[in-house]
Amino acid sequence: MASAVAMGAMPAPAHAADEPVVTSAENTDTSVTRPVLPEVAVGQAGVQDAEPAPRATPKRDIYAGDYLIIGVGAAVLPAYEGSHRHHVIPAFGVGGRIHGIGISPRSAGVALNLIPPRRSRIGLSLGPVIRYRGTRTVAISDPTPVRVGKGKSSLELGFNASIALKHILSKYDTLSLGTDIRWDATGKTGGRVIAPGINYFTPVSNGQVVGISASADFYNQRMANQTYTVTPTGAVTVIAGATPRAGLRSVGGRIFTAYDLDHDMRNGGFSILFGIGYSRLVGSAARSPLVKSNGTHDQVVIGTGLAFAFRVKR
Repeated sequence: MASAVAMGAMPAPAHAADEPVVTSAENTDTSVTRPVLPEVAVGQAGVQDAEPAPRATPKRDIYAGDYLIIGVGAAVLPAYEGSHRHHVIPAFGVGGRIHGIGISPRSAGVALNLIPPRRSRIGLSLGPVIRYRGTRTVAISDPTPVRVGKGKSSLELGFNASIALKHILSKYDTLSLGTDIRWDATGKTGGRVIAPGINYFTPVSNGQVVGISASADFYNQRMANQTYTVTPTGAVTVIAGATPRAGLRSVGGRIFTAYDLDHDMRNGGFSILFGIGYSRLVGSAARSPLVKSNGTHDQVVIGTGLAFAFRVKR
């Protein structure tokens, strides 16, 4: 989801004890205009590492081989980073595993895990990540951003890495630590983002999974300039304490859940997703005129939707 919170909760693989988690619990990012549905409700990754509560073996377990999870829905999120106004946009996402390669949703993007799954209490993941970033690219009615004008969109490429620890509080839960590191691949901004996160994920029954995560975003100087510099007349507006600085941009967290409509995650099918995320802009990001003059430090994203999980036959 454009905002990593709206629906990260895609249905969780049934026995995924051998599936390393791919985690980068990104903040409630409002820089994009299309949220990734699955990424918020389920916490953007933990789902692939948890096991459901024990029960009779289902007739089929779609997560034993290749599978895909596709989600669609809607998200309510700020019009731009720091805005106090919200709007509703469509959300979508995809996750799964194909030929041993894990697929995890990101805000307006996707991450891959190239490390083959294995049965172990410790899971590792490493792979490329790609996402779209739009900076004030939608119609905005707030006076300050309108005066400033629209920002530049960019395509970010990088890598994700994480470690997942299973069976923390029960036989079926997962705690994962990871980060995304992404660079602007278009050459428009030269920006870099580092997004570390921690995610806890557990099934509460055969038909429902829940999770909680915390995360942070760090911008380099070019990314900070692109996102928060105010240039209404072509030159940086001089406002005391408002000069963009590299470093920590925001901290936040989210909660998410997925509920299988036939009460068994392992056989695939439809699931209802819901997630809510909160982040707080800090440092020079919070002091920007875009935030201080006509916005808010507190950013909230809410998302819900429907996901469908199915086995992929080779």
